[in-house]
Amino acid sequence: MQDTFVVYENPILHRENNGSEIILSTDNEVRNVIPVPINDWLCDLCGDDVPVQTDEGKPIAVFVFNNTKALCWNCTKEVTTYDSELLMRIGWCSCCTDKDANKWLYHERDNMYYPIAKFNSDEQCDRFGGLFVEQTGQELVCITGELSEPLQIDKQER
Repeated sequence: MQDTFVVYENPILHRENNGSEIILSTDNEVRNVIPVPINDWLCDLCGDDVPVQTDEGKPIAVFVFNNTKALCWNCTKEVTTYDSELLMRIGWCSCCTDKDANKWLYHERDNMYYPIAKFNSDEQCDRFGGLFVEQTGQELVCITGELSEPLQIDKQER
């Protein structure tokens, strides 16, 4: 099975929907339940804090490796240095979609633009887009608003 990223567009909403606790168990018996604040995210590789919202309260998307390990931005970059194709294998958690995320990144393939990622700010688009270009050598196009279908590119206009 290939590794993937799952993006939690709104990590706080994700925790509200799925619970925010650590369950300690042995022999299929729950021994202890430790509550975790919904806005307290740590990188599962290095232990650094993972920011989940801006000072203005807007969600910051979190990349989760194989849907089990939340990563800080430095570890996200580190993981993709070993597998740049990982950036093409991104899934989006359906429970925490950010309704305000309207900055779409599209990848050109076979004279068409296909959606790769979406975020709620130019800053997040620039950060992910920069990583994508750095690791894959391929450019992305940021479009505000979703296209209803892949966009045909007229090569003569480029």
